Amino acid sequence: MVEYENKLNQLEVEKEQLRDEMVQKINLLVFQLDRQEQYIRRENILIYGVEENKEDNDDGEKVLFKIADELEVNPEDNEIQRVHRLGQKRRNNENPRQIIARFVSSTKRNEFLTKIRELQNIEGRQHVFVCEDQFKMHGCENMWLEILGKRQKIIIGIVYRHPKYNIDEFSQLLSETITEIAKNNYAYYVLGDININLLNATNDSRIQQYIDTLCSLGCHPIINKPTRVMHRPYIYN
Repeated sequence: MVEYENKLNQLEVEKEQLRDEMVQKINLLVFQLDRQEQYIRRENILIYGVEENKEDNDDGEKVLFKIADELEVNPEDNEIQRVHRLGQKRRNNENPRQIIARFVSSTKRNEFLTKIRELQNIEGRQHVFVCEDQFKMHGCENMWLEILGKRQKIIIGIVYRHPKYNIDEFSQLLSETITEIAKNNYAYYVLGDININLLNATNDSRIQQYIDTLCSLGCHPIINKPTRVMHRPYIYN
């Protein structure tokens, strides 16, 4: 009976080990796929708030070139890979679908984006919003808001990291996202519930690496006192 219980316990341990290995492999594959998608999206822009043509099922390309003409950007046909509305057309054209446009290179895309503010001075375009399609972290819940300030664009990120999500992968994703934002000289703030106890940095190299990564990007934790005290203190946010 004792021998049977020992074998059963051993099988349980091996099952948990296999499960952990499988979860790690799946997370790695998801991480790699997400990075590839992030790279592909870097040449895209999104356009919101443009009313749809009732007679045209997809007027995305016409809208893009009209706005480009108004901004005096004038991309050539071969500089745009694809333009279209996202999703199915809604009844009565309520809540117009956003438009996604993919440029062949980042040169014209960046030229287009640098003139976004001028839309506010064009009659009938004050409600139109144009943004990039790349500020997104996968593998955790997140939202990135773009605010057009008087002098520069401000990016605000709201991030939730699940307690079991790999810290190294999260740190790398956050680093890549912030690095991409910083390339455009935007001001940025990252808020949220990260679920990493900063007080454990001296005992956990992953946490210390996470802090070092943030500091290298010019980000410094604002909360420096325990946000939860139970059996021991925690700094999570």
